Amino acid sequence: MAKQKTNDEAKLLEKFANIEILEKQGAKVARLTLDSTTFPLKVILSAVYSDIEKAGFMVDFSDGKFVVEIIKTNSSSKELMEISKDFQNRLINHAFYELQTMRTDPLKKLLLQAVDFPYDYAERIHEKEKSEEQVSEVNAEADEAELENALGVEELEIPWSEKKEDDKK
Repeated sequence: MAKQKTNDEAKLLEKFANIEILEKQGAKVARLTLDSTTFPLKVILSAVYSDIEKAGFMVDFSDGKFVVEIIKTNSSSKELMEISKDFQNRLINHAFYELQTMRTDPLKKLLLQAVDFPYDYAERIHEKEKSEEQVSEVNAEADEAELENALGVEELEIPWSEKKEDDKK
């Protein structure tokens, strides 16, 4: 545990990989420096959202790197280091999930198209059969009308009630 002063009046209390435990204005702060190409902002913010009940977070961007500060009052350096390590593990999980999602997205779209295919195919067949039935009905009606006109038969339409009365007589 080396004690040094950094440029923003914070004392370095402990360092582990990319995690630094600092003392700023009487409060202990964990600072993580993350590469912006490895961890995009979306991944960092989703990890922060997952851990927001554990501590306060401040995200800053400088020199192509994200700086995440984890702030928790009345906590020991050990507790803050554990929160930082948990956050870093969650960050890696979110980054891996995002990477897997990007890799499997084309397959997911292909599977959804395959699932939709039978439904679309059946729907198109049904519409085709329906339109063929309508065409055949129209053709049948036209053929019937032509046949009646050719024979010179004209059917008189009698309402149902009149037909009943005529039948009773």
